[in-house]
Amino acid sequence: MKKLYLLRHAEAASDGVDDKDRRLSAAGTTHAGQIAAMMAAQSWRPTEIIYSTARRTDETHSALMRQWPDIKAIGHDSLYLAPAGTLLDHIHKTDEAVQSLLVLAHNPGIHQLAGLLAGSGEGDCLQRLQRGFSTGGLAVLECPVAHWAAIRPGDNHLHALIF
Repeated sequence: MKKLYLLRHAEAASDGVDDKDRRLSAAGTTHAGQIAAMMAAQSWRPTEIIYSTARRTDETHSALMRQWPDIKAIGHDSLYLAPAGTLLDHIHKTDEAVQSLLVLAHNPGIHQLAGLLAGSGEGDCLQRLQRGFSTGGLAVLECPVAHWAAIRPGDNHLHALIF
């Protein structure tokens, strides 16, 4: 069983810079720290993090790393505004020793990927997922596979959806 965390970056400022260079807003910076603390309180600890190298995802990643400074984290330019298929390709290439992976990226790809992968869900998670995926949103999926490359659409359980 693999555990997959899909996280959309925290709220970004709209300060007139190039989209990739947008930093987190003050509220986003606070929220990123709250996400990390909430994950730790739930004992949700990824073995590895992969993230977009856009500034807002990098700053969200930095908040997570303050909670878990020993976790391997890898930035990928190709995750910037990546569609669901590209995100899934990265997941499929994850080292088998990794038991839980956090993917930190952008909408619409992260939302589409969560919808694509989840075939069942706790409570009203699936219905809530259909309505959107806000900044700082986190989907926690349980994937009944031994190998990352075996993850398939619709075969996974949406354990939690946090907005």
